[in-house]
Amino acid sequence: MSRSLTPVNRVGVDERAAALGRRSIKTTAKREGIKLATSMIDLTTLEGADTPGKVRHLCAKAVCPDPGRPEIPSCAAVCVYPALVGVAAGALRGTGVQVASVSTGFPAGQTSLEVKVTETREVPVVEKQARVVEEISVEKNVQQRQQTVRDTVKRTDVQVEQLPGQETRSGGMSDPSFRDDDYRDNYNTTFAHSGMTWEQVRPAYQYGDELARDQRYRGRDWSSFESDARRDWDARHPGTSSWDKIKDGVRHAYDRARAKL
Repeated sequence: MSRSLTPVNRVGVDERAAALGRRSIKTTAKREGIKLATSMIDLTTLEGADTPGKVRHLCAKAVCPDPGRPEIPSCAAVCVYPALVGVAAGALRGTGVQVASVSTGFPAGQTSLEVKVTETREVPVVEKQARVVEEISVEKNVQQRQQTVRDTVKRTDVQVEQLPGQETRSGGMSDPSFRDDDYRDNYNTTFAHSGMTWEQVRPAYQYGDELARDQRYRGRDWSSFESDARRDWDARHPGTSSWDKIKDGVRHAYDRARAKL
């Protein structure tokens, strides 16, 4: 019986891996990464001098790795010799931390000669099972609409209808390549201590990015059209009176995007 394998786009995989390799883990993502790594650790003690007291101490550390930081999760498991499994199980009961052990007295051969002889006579049977945890299908659909104007005119106003599901991030023509990571550092230094969250400031960066790509403002100094930008912002966000709070973010994104053009 023949089996066919799903084809893999090697070029796409290499490009994706390269992009991920260039990205740095910062702020919230870094903290979550540390928590995830901690939750996957097996604390292990396999010394000839292991005692019940030492195992209980290790179990307490697995349940609470850093007492000064309660947000740090527990470890995955504690690994001990078979003779101390009962001690570990009692110390970890109800905590969610698992107990692991080693077979054949590994690594110090702490089983009797009779047990060793019996174990060497047995034929190990290894069963492999594959379990699909989650399948993610990524699909990108691109829709385009083209309108041709045939006439000789001094001015033409063309109204473009927005396609369903294709809304821009801030209601304008923000660049699809807009990346949050480009503006995180500026947020941390300018807004993080102002009480405004990233979600509240993010539209300002998007708006500044959009202004830099607006043909009306190409090559113009910020001060020459700030009043226009403010009116447009207030029209999009009526009743918020937020311009004075976020204009530094808009200016930063405008200058950054304009430098790339």
